[in-house]
This record gives sequence, C-alpha cells and structure tokens, in this order.
Amino acid sequence: MKKTRIDFNIIRDGFSSYGVENGQTLKIFTPLVEIFNQTDDENQGQIITKSTSHVITPNDVNLYDIEYEQGDPTEKDQIRELKFHVERKVTSIYETKKLLIMIDIKVKKIFLTNKTNDQNEPLLRYLQQTSITVIKKQSLFHESISMQKDVSSIMELARN
Repeated sequence: MKKTRIDFNIIRDGFSSYGVENGQTLKIFTPLVEIFNQTDDENQGQIITKSTSHVITPNDVNLYDIEYEQGDPTEKDQIRELKFHVERKVTSIYETKKLLIMIDIKVKKIFLTNKTNDQNEPLLRYLQQTSITVIKKQSLFHESISMQKDVSSIMELARN
C-alpha cells in the first residue's frame, strides 16, 4: 500500500464562538491538518483534523458559589450543564486539485466544572459534533460523500 500526502489550499477557516451563560466565551476551531491518499485495493483517502479551543473569561464571570480547585477537569468534575448560544459559526473549506472539503462543528453541550486554570478562571468541558463533507470537483452533478464523525469523548477545553 502506498500512502501519498495531498496538498491543499485554505479557502476559509477560523474559530466558531459560543456565548456561555456564566459570561465566558468558548472558541473552537477544527482545522484540516493533512490529507492522504492510500493506493491499495480500495483506493481510500484519509483526512486528519485537530480540534483546538480556548475560553475568554471576563472579570465578572459567574462563579455559582462553587468551591474550585486547580487542575485538569474530568467527567466526574462536571458540576452542571450550562446554556449557550452561537455567536459566530464558521464552516471551514479546503481545496485540493480534485476535492472540496468542508468541516463543520456543532457544540452539543457545555459543562461547568469545579476546576480552574492558573489564573483561577473556571474551566469548561464540552461535547462537539464534527461533520466532514467531501465533494469531488470533476463531477458535473456535485456527487457528494458525506461523513459524520461524532466526537465520542467530551473534549477538554484548552487553557488560555
């Protein structure tokens, strides 16, 4: 089996933003990192992404009278689910010679934890769904191959 890296161009990408009820803003970005074509009996490809996130915490963040401690949050540290709204939604678009690739992120849940970072800012955890759509450019009728990848584990929020 021969594995070949495919070059791509960025048409559009960036962070999606979510306003959280406690006053924090969650920003998430899942860029395309690499594309490979595997030449074998099935002639398959591989798309590699990497999720990145950070939180903006205002001085007047709602702490909900919870006792916090520093550390990395786990599922057992989740205190409650928080309400949130979309502030900015970005669908990332990439292009190869033969394909258009769209990566769309949807945050499903955001959780308050009892953990803080080094600046004593509350750390959040979240559950996201990533949808990757691949469209063959040479197709006249835009044959589309859609693939949904549910992030099975809750992603830990990166510290500022």
